[in-house]
Amino acid sequence: MRQTTLLVAAVLLLLPARVDAQTNEINCGGLDQGYQAWIDAGATAAVTAWIADSPITNGDDLIPVMGRFEAQHGKIRGYEVIRDVKIGQSLRRIYVMALHDIAPTFACFDCYRTSDRWTVMNIRLNADGAQILPAEVHWTGSGTVGR
Repeated sequence: MRQTTLLVAAVLLLLPARVDAQTNEINCGGLDQGYQAWIDAGATAAVTAWIADSPITNGDDLIPVMGRFEAQHGKIRGYEVIRDVKIGQSLRRIYVMALHDIAPTFACFDCYRTSDRWTVMNIRLNADGAQILPAEVHWTGSGTVGR
């Protein structure tokens, strides 16, 4: 029985991110709107969408980072949710990979459920996936999982 429980837990960790089944959108704050705004209108529009209705009062420090990503990795073309981790009933951590012309970049969003919606509480961005992604999704190049 314990082995079955461990197997089920391991499979659940490897499942793709949970998204809204009706719209195929990330159900947390303005994540989808922000990534679409980045693709269509640039970094400032993305940050504005991400922090709208959020306790984050100033996302100006994110805009130059996003500009450097595009300078080094090319224009953003899309994004993929790598993992959506439910930490508690009211807290989620969503890992996202932005797809650029040359190489991906990575983000982590902490989302909190208020009485009527999800809001973004924290945003971390990095070009190095090892700095953002949880250890269980890192690869070593040899086909084994780990750091």
